[in-house]
Amino acid sequence: MKKDEKRKAPYAIRSALCALRSAALCLAVSAHGQTGQIDSLCAAALRHLQAGDADSAISLLRVVTHHHPRDAAAHVRLGRAYLAAKDSARGEEALKKAISLGKGKELTEAYYGLGLIHMKRPKGLYTAIDYFREALIGDRDYVEARYQMAKARYLLWEHDAKADVEKVLKAHPNHAEACLLMGDWYANFKEDYAQAI
Repeated sequence: MKKDEKRKAPYAIRSALCALRSAALCLAVSAHGQTGQIDSLCAAALRHLQAGDADSAISLLRVVTHHHPRDAAAHVRLGRAYLAAKDSARGEEALKKAISLGKGKELTEAYYGLGLIHMKRPKGLYTAIDYFREALIGDRDYVEARYQMAKARYLLWEHDAKADVEKVLKAHPNHAEACLLMGDWYANFKEDYAQAI
């Protein structure tokens, strides 16, 4: 067996196990009442995500989206699980599906997720800002979207990033990342370095 094949073997096995688990769950959901089972699957997927097991969460959420293809919240959860698994292409696909179906909180979360995807892409910061702006249109008090937008503006060396960081700190004075970003802003944009500390 070649070196590359050895490296791919555990992924292939894990992928096959996830597919088998998904198939078994599909059969279980089809055989029983769906609503309670779907809620349980979503809760289990969240526990897997919190434990760092994105692959298991994805397999559970794929079952949910298979049985409820018009459920925007399920597609948002699936997109976020793909992001945790560092599969931005599938995450983007799931989040765009959520946007086409959703409204309200689901729409806001989907735009936020797309912004996170574009933050990691070369030359994607302007698009990320647009997605974070859309998330803020849905929820003006969405602190993480405002912080990520400020971070993108800072990375683009936009002077007005300070205003967004100040809004985050006004809403959450103990937001550690925003405090650090404000310090970086003062260190890089202002002559007064004493305020950076």
